[in-house]
Amino acid sequence: MKIKYIFIALIILVVGVLSTGSFAASSVASTVIPVEAYGMDTIAGSPVVLRTSKIQAGLPVTFVVTQPNNQQIQIEGVSDSSGVAYAKLSDYYTKAAGAYSVAVAVNSSYQNRANSFTILPEKLSMINSELLPRDQVIHVGSEVANLTVKLKDDFSNSISGHIVKLISSAENDNVVYQNGSNVSDKNGEVHFRVNPGVSGLVSYSLYDLTADQVLNSRSKIVYFDSSNQVFNKQGSVKLAAYPTRHGALASAAFSGSNEGNAAGPVDHFEVQDVPAVITSEQSVTLKITAYDSSGQPVSNYAGTVRFSVDGANSGFATLPNDYTYSIQDQGSHVFSLAFNFKQPGVYNLKITDLSNVAILGTKSITVTAATGSNSSSGQSGITLTNPAAGAYSSNLQVVTGTAPVGVKLKIFDNNAEIASIVADASGKFSYTTGLLADGAHKLYVASVNDIGTVITTSATVDFTISTKAAKISQIVVDPSGVVDPGTMVSAKVYSDDILSKAQLVVAGNVYDLTKNPAGYYEASFKAPIDFGQYKLAFDFVSELGNESKSEDKVLQVGKVGPGGAGAKPAIVTGLIVQPADGKVILNWSAPTSLANQIKNYRIYFGNSPNQLSNAADTFTNATTWYIPNLQNGTQYYFTVAAVDMKGNVSDGFDKILPAMPSGAVNKVQPPDVQNGSAGKDQVKYMNGDTSKTGPEISWLFLLSVLGGFFYTFIRKRKSE
Repeated sequence: MKIKYIFIALIILVVGVLSTGSFAASSVASTVIPVEAYGMDTIAGSPVVLRTSKIQAGLPVTFVVTQPNNQQIQIEGVSDSSGVAYAKLSDYYTKAAGAYSVAVAVNSSYQNRANSFTILPEKLSMINSELLPRDQVIHVGSEVANLTVKLKDDFSNSISGHIVKLISSAENDNVVYQNGSNVSDKNGEVHFRVNPGVSGLVSYSLYDLTADQVLNSRSKIVYFDSSNQVFNKQGSVKLAAYPTRHGALASAAFSGSNEGNAAGPVDHFEVQDVPAVITSEQSVTLKITAYDSSGQPVSNYAGTVRFSVDGANSGFATLPNDYTYSIQDQGSHVFSLAFNFKQPGVYNLKITDLSNVAILGTKSITVTAATGSNSSSGQSGITLTNPAAGAYSSNLQVVTGTAPVGVKLKIFDNNAEIASIVADASGKFSYTTGLLADGAHKLYVASVNDIGTVITTSATVDFTISTKAAKISQIVVDPSGVVDPGTMVSAKVYSDDILSKAQLVVAGNVYDLTKNPAGYYEASFKAPIDFGQYKLAFDFVSELGNESKSEDKVLQVGKVGPGGAGAKPAIVTGLIVQPADGKVILNWSAPTSLANQIKNYRIYFGNSPNQLSNAADTFTNATTWYIPNLQNGTQYYFTVAAVDMKGNVSDGFDKILPAMPSGAVNKVQPPDVQNGSAGKDQVKYMNGDTSKTGPEISWLFLLSVLGGFFYTFIRKRKSE
């Protein structure tokens, strides 16, 4: 009986040990470890580094990033030897400012937790930010003008929290912030009410105090009084000249505006910026502007004009050659130091359009005699009134002055005799030189005797002649290669000369190049949205008024020809989807054209062929990939597009295929399992001495004891 009790006790002991081991194993297996993913805050258009909390080393993970528009991006990764997985969220996905969230999927032993990070707007964009509306017509007495500024960054994200100031061209304009604040709201907006209380044209600009920049965008408002008249420097224009309330305004009040120009055909020319005093032999700068019949500048005028002087003194006027207006002129051209009147008097200047002589402009110009302030004289009584000391763009100069009546004179340039003349009965002399060389000149007049010996001389006049166009040493366009549509492009011009004007024309748009403190002239512009080659036409005017042009540079936007740079990748074909346990494996064929430019592929998937709301980018241009962490028994739809080096994506899909992951799918053993190498990378994580672990050794020991007991017990019974 004792043996029987011992046997029962041993059985109870074995069962207890086995139960304890099973419970422990079950507890370990049911433990779920939380795992989190993190992303750093940054600004729009910058990549974000994603990382996980510490997990087991060597585990494949999937980062799931949710954008502000609830679109999701999945990025694969593997935890490193320290147990942390890293991945980079491309700047392609971070152009929208706002709150993002990131979670990580590992396996059933881990519970994922999402964390948020923030993408802040980029710096203020001078092009995307706007002051609206551009044009308005407002009745002074009964209406109030409303303006709104919209602050945007380069990706059109709204910029909030910026302090702004509205600047009015009217002296006593009443600017009221509609919401009582001059700080941009969450939509990047500040609203204003304005009314200067007087009629006329008022221009508004916006100064962003936070960014310390003035927006490129401007607003113009025409305020009219009860007599339905608006006034400007050209006179009054009836309200009927304004076809719309808001939008393009056909009005002389908008002189100088290149936007919304609704001018009619050119009617006449006007001479502007005439100096208050013009002396004989003085080189004069004048501006000639084309106007329509209502007094509005015709900014698209492209005719050719000819200059002439009516009257008996026409032979004493030096005038510019025929000139053809270009888009850079915007209907108004400055002729620098191009007019010269050799004698005092009234000159009737006329400007005529060569294609239509009925289109003309006239201006009476009064020229006075040169005073002593521009004259140079020596002790001889010979006085030079022209040329004066300075710089000239014309290599023809008129030498004038006074001397004793009837005296014989010689004119010297750089000590070389260039003319012999005689002072007239009034003691005056005048001589027009031949073509003088560019460079420095020293000119004086000497009196001579009958045999040509110099007796006395006038004072020497030092002047410089430069007829050469502005010297451009270098033009730099950045980026220099093929650019995407809408890309910001900068043009820098390096010149050894001082430029009075530098302009660039691209696709019909005119940009002024401003001088940088570093010494070069620069302008920034957006590349056109259409693919093609665009000529960059530069126009330069030197300080002396000499013009030069350059059209050597070409901007290449996107595709130039079939298969050219910027062409989108071809449609991906041959897609095959294979469902598996919790995932779907995809295979496809690389595009036949531009295959060497494929950077990676983009897999779109979702629960409906019309709502492929998820996207995952492959890491390479390999044509096999899989989407993990899918729900078994749920139908998904998949398609694939190619992405090239410039981020262009295939335009369309070949096919959209369904697949349903399932745990019942037969799994083919991978090669590493078949050849016995699977799991070798986990050896280092295993405990060194298995004899010190688990309930397994107790189980074997008890089995051996129990077996020995049964063997002894049976042997004894047989012997009995």
